[in-house]
Amino acid sequence: MILAFYATPGPATISLVASGASYGFKNSVPYVWGLIIGISLTLTASALGLIYIITKYPLLFEIFKYIALSYMLYLVFKIWNTKEVSVNNSKPLTFANGFLLNSLNPKAYIGAFAILTQFVNSESELLRNEFIVAGIIFICVSIIDFVYCYLGEIVFSLITKKKNISIVNKIMAVLLFASIIYVII
Repeated sequence: MILAFYATPGPATISLVASGASYGFKNSVPYVWGLIIGISLTLTASALGLIYIITKYPLLFEIFKYIALSYMLYLVFKIWNTKEVSVNNSKPLTFANGFLLNSLNPKAYIGAFAILTQFVNSESELLRNEFIVAGIIFICVSIIDFVYCYLGEIVFSLITKKKNISIVNKIMAVLLFASIIYVII
C-alpha cells in the first residue's frame, strides 16, 4: 500500500526524476532531503488528526487544496522553464522547494491518512501505533525518493544528451500538471 501511494507518479516523484535528470543526483540531494522532511511533517500532522479537522471543515480543506495546487503549479513552471543546464552553474531545486512540496501535497496527506486508518485500529494505543506506522512510511518514502532521484540521473543520462534535458523537463512538467488536474477532479 505504501508503494501504491508514494512510489506511483505524483508531484514529488515526477519532480525528483526531473531534478536528477537536470542537475544530477549529488546536486539534488538537498531537494530530496526537503521532500523527506516535508513528508515527516505530513505524517506527523496526519497522525495527530489534521485529516480529521480538514475533512470536518470543508472550507479549510478547500483553502489547503488551493494553496497546495498553487505551489505545485509554481513547480510546473520552474521545471518547464529549466533550460539546458550545466551542473556546475545551475540552480537546482532547493531543500525549501522539497519541504514545501511534500508539506502541501494533497496526495501525501491522502496516502498517510489511508495507510494510517488501515493499519492502526487499536483504541488503547492509537497515537503510539500511528507513529510506528508513520515511521515505517517515512523509511519507505526516504528510500523511494533517493531511488527516483538517482534513476532520474542514470536513466536520462543514458537516453538523452545534455541538450535534450529541456525536452525531458517539459515532459516531466506536463506529467506534474496532469497529476494536479487529477487532484482537482
